[in-house]
Amino acid sequence: MIAFGDMSTPAPAWDAIDHVIALDPGDRGIAPIFRPGAAAGAARALRRARRVLIVTGFCVEPGKAETDGPPGAAALGRALRALGARVRWVTDRPVVPLLAAALSILDEAPDIVEYADAPEAARGLLAAERPTHLVAIERPGRNRAGDYVNMRGESVAALNLPLDDLFLTRSRAVTVGVGDGGNEVGMGAIRAACRAMGGEIRVSSETGKGTTLRFSVPLEATGRDIRVSPRNGGGPRSQPPVLVS
Repeated sequence: MIAFGDMSTPAPAWDAIDHVIALDPGDRGIAPIFRPGAAAGAARALRRARRVLIVTGFCVEPGKAETDGPPGAAALGRALRALGARVRWVTDRPVVPLLAAALSILDEAPDIVEYADAPEAARGLLAAERPTHLVAIERPGRNRAGDYVNMRGESVAALNLPLDDLFLTRSRAVTVGVGDGGNEVGMGAIRAACRAMGGEIRVSSETGKGTTLRFSVPLEATGRDIRVSPRNGGGPRSQPPVLVS
């Protein structure tokens, strides 16, 4: 969990947090795409948030969701509320009880929006809430084929509503994506960052066998600070995402 109280925390402390995030205990292969400073960048982006929508929930079976996203989403929302932000959580119907339980443990009001299965749902929610910040925590994001897949490359589109529309619909909100496998909202910007450095990233999935990620970056580009924007492939957003992997 990122601490949001003192943004003057010495660099070595933030470096340690970055490395903890990048340890990859599940051996998912995310360590090579570790970005120094990402944790501090996400914290600074959220430090002065006023209206926040936190999107979470990853359904892997009918009526069943992963349990890593909602607790983190609840804890982050609590921290942001303590800093004075108005926070609401957005998720699918099967995830609501899990998220509500996590909020209850923290004695936080369960201000949860059940995302509507309707056209223009994202545009309507953004217009109603006017968020200054959008945060996705362990939420599936569509791939280039428009599908949502699990870690084995199997489609889970039928189990998860397109909540990533909130991030693809143009708005003025600052966006933050948190994921651990590359199939979550915001992780697609890694491809744009890689290309901006003159490299390339390739992902291949085979049902039942998993996903393989390969990327290449010119050696002289590894020390550069790359910012992803719609112009260099970050998608139709008005603000570049801050990635924490």
